[in-house]
Amino acid sequence: MFQLNIFYFFACKIQFFFRLSFIIKKSKKMKKVVSMLLCLFLTANLVGQEKNSGFFVGLDYGKTDFLSNSGLSLNENQNQIKNYNAINTKFSLGYNTKRNAFIKLNLLLTGADFQEGFNDLMKLEERVSILYSEIAVGWNFKVNRLTIHPTAGIGLMSVWNNVTLNKDEYSFNSNTIGSSLGLSLSYEINKNLSFVSEFSSITAKPKVAEFSESDNLLIKEYSTSERDYIKMTNFNLGLRINF
Repeated sequence: MFQLNIFYFFACKIQFFFRLSFIIKKSKKMKKVVSMLLCLFLTANLVGQEKNSGFFVGLDYGKTDFLSNSGLSLNENQNQIKNYNAINTKFSLGYNTKRNAFIKLNLLLTGADFQEGFNDLMKLEERVSILYSEIAVGWNFKVNRLTIHPTAGIGLMSVWNNVTLNKDEYSFNSNTIGSSLGLSLSYEINKNLSFVSEFSSITAKPKVAEFSESDNLLIKEYSTSERDYIKMTNFNLGLRINF
């Protein structure tokens, strides 16, 4: 009976992901995320009959909104930014203590694409990538299958900006300390697998590159002074495996 239940569970999960992949088949990034989530499902069920050790891993996927653009874009005139979009992927590795507290390592990768025009003859395109690595601590408030997890963390933010100005290409990078606050809600599917939704905010103040105008020519220079903070919010959905 146990083997039949395991087989049925596997079959349902695989069928679910086949349907999901059909819906999002035009998105290569989403296909990769779905594949990783499927691996998490299978792994969770392989260890499902073992006693939890307190360790857990998580994989989330979501949307990033930048509350302050000036720390990202080289263009100081922010109203000239025509569009940008940002998604993120986050990996977590942590440990739950017996007193309902936890500590975890978060790795979040996100970025934004900017298309800007100073005039009809001069266009600026930017591709900004951000890696935020942090140590976070939090608390578990569990009610039946639902658990609320408030968190706070501190870490290192690395920013890479690849710039194309007409046909000229430039690259800049910076590292700085950042901090975060988060609140997540998890639903226990079984003892080893949970569905997680999370809202978090991250703040950092990196050194950035700037363009300045001199004699009607746009020249490149690196700013040693710091500009506005990078402030971003993230909304994520994902899975967590408890080992």
